[in-house]
Amino acid sequence: MTQTSVDRTAVLPDPSGGPTPYLSPVALVERIVAHIAAGTTDLGPRTGRVPVADYTDPARLAAELEMLRRVPVPFCTSAALTEPGSFVARDAAGVPLLAVRGRAGQVRVFRNACRHRSTALVEGAGCARSFVCPFHGWVYGLDGALSHVPDAYGFDGVELVDRGLAPVPCHERAGLVFVQQEGEADFSSVEQVPGLTDRHVLVETERIAVEGNWKVLTEGFLEGYHIRQTHKNTFFPMGYDNLTVLEHSGRHSRVTFPFRRVEMLGETPPEQWHLGKALTIVDHIFPNAIIARLTAHSAFVVVEPVSQTSSMLVISKIALPAEDGSIPEAVHRDISFVETGLLEDRAMAEGVQRGFAARTEDVVFGRYEFALTQLHEGLAAELEPQRPKNCAL
Repeated sequence: MTQTSVDRTAVLPDPSGGPTPYLSPVALVERIVAHIAAGTTDLGPRTGRVPVADYTDPARLAAELEMLRRVPVPFCTSAALTEPGSFVARDAAGVPLLAVRGRAGQVRVFRNACRHRSTALVEGAGCARSFVCPFHGWVYGLDGALSHVPDAYGFDGVELVDRGLAPVPCHERAGLVFVQQEGEADFSSVEQVPGLTDRHVLVETERIAVEGNWKVLTEGFLEGYHIRQTHKNTFFPMGYDNLTVLEHSGRHSRVTFPFRRVEMLGETPPEQWHLGKALTIVDHIFPNAIIARLTAHSAFVVVEPVSQTSSMLVISKIALPAEDGSIPEAVHRDISFVETGLLEDRAMAEGVQRGFAARTEDVVFGRYEFALTQLHEGLAAELEPQRPKNCAL
């Protein structure tokens, strides 16, 4: 495989309406068709390698969790917070958080812990007028303020007015809610991250426990080298093996996987293209989130570390509704098909994690797996900014 040169100045419109630094649809399709004709694929500038310990060492995981609390990361979709009082509660980087839309429409994020004895207030997602601690009944408003304490006279000497829910800096843009748990809040690095539109609706949310390091799961979304072998009866019959377009913006990446029907686009003018039927576009939002733009729906995935050898996939399935507000049947078919491929990827990730116990040498990435190299170089820069990157040859 050889590397193809292409103009990288064109932009692909963000589904939310703003520009992104990625290729225009025409340039993207031209690049793919050229690869098909030449039997090539995009190549990064170098191979990469990381030590196996980066996937198995508890100390490394502790440093990564600290990093995940220090940098802006996506927490949930705006589509999950459609009305005042709607909320999402889950752990992020090991910390229970609660996102809620207030009465004036503003999204706020709090630490999901009562300021009395630290009991989690809610679990999962729903809609509420206020949050009542299930332990002793302390009540908090949607703005996090403490509004009621049963038998408050017993807390003499305690400034209850100061014991509202602890806020976490957050930023809503392009259909996503970002959080930064620690450090001085700075969301500039995600200002051009491609997102979703305000027309997308949440179809369902799924949480899947996987016995694999969070980086192994993230890597599986970012390369097409495994398509023929892992997805021989699902994705491969309609796609290509090891044919992707790789693009990068800062520490974020976009990987495009073409279907064989992309070759038919040349028969129609670009304004009539339905790219979802010809491409799967995967946006990697550094460090641990993915938007997979599929034929009839998109999947927003956060890969949450649980331990050095286990993770939780939090998957929000998003789609555009029909004119009557219903979810088209094509969306459900699309979701079902993709879930089959996800099971195959999950099995491979768990096999990789088991295999780490049998080896001591480094893990290596080919040049067509450069999005993986970029992920690890970004992590190295965040974790060890004064030391050489540990994954470049």
